[in-house]
Amino acid sequence: MSEFVKEQLDSIDMNRLRGAVKLLNDTGLLTTKVKVAGLTKVALAEVFMTSVEDLAAQEGIEFPENMILFYNVLAGMMEDGTTFTEPEITTETKTEEPPAPAKEKKEPKVKKEKKEPKTPVSKKAANFEDIKAKLANPKSGVEIFDSLCLGGGKILDLIAAFVKTKPEYGTLTTKSSVQAHIKYRENRGYVYEKKDDDYIKMVGFKPVS
Repeated sequence: MSEFVKEQLDSIDMNRLRGAVKLLNDTGLLTTKVKVAGLTKVALAEVFMTSVEDLAAQEGIEFPENMILFYNVLAGMMEDGTTFTEPEITTETKTEEPPAPAKEKKEPKVKKEKKEPKTPVSKKAANFEDIKAKLANPKSGVEIFDSLCLGGGKILDLIAAFVKTKPEYGTLTTKSSVQAHIKYRENRGYVYEKKDDDYIKMVGFKPVS
C-alpha cells in the first residue's frame, strides 16, 4: 500500500475516521473488530483500508454506501491519488469522539512548615498545688493511687480502694509495692505523713535540685 499524502490525511476529521471504522465493525463481517484505541490517524486509516480490501476479495459481500465512499476518499489520498471532496457520513453512522477521561485534580502540595523542636518540659512537679490540681482528675493507675494518698489512710485500706477503681496499672496491690512507690515519690520531692509504718498521707512537695 502506498503512503498517504500527509497534508490530505490531516484534513480528515478523526471523528469521521472513527465513525467509518465503527460502521465497518458494525457490519459483522470482520472476524476480529478493528480496535480504535491507541491508533494514530495514519495507522487507523491503513487498518480500515486493508480490512475493506480483504473483505472485498470475498464474493457476495455488500458494504454500506457511506463506508465505500469513505474508502474511496482515503484511496484518493494516497501518493498516486488525486484531490478529493470529503464525504459526509450520516448522523446514524457518525460517532462522536469519546471524551478524554477527566484527569484527577491533584491538590497542590502544601509545603509543611518546619516545626521548631519543642523545648523539653521537665516532668518534675513545680509545687504541691500543681500536684493536687493534677490528681483532682487522675488519668492513670498511678495517679489514682496518688490521689487516694492525698486523703490519707492505712496502706491496706488504700490498696482496697485502689483495686475497686479497676485501674489499668494494677501493680500497687501489695504493701511492699506501695512502700516502694512511696519511697520513689519521696526521692522526687513528695512529702508524706507516716504513722506506725502503716498509715500514709501525701502532705507536701519539696522540689529536688
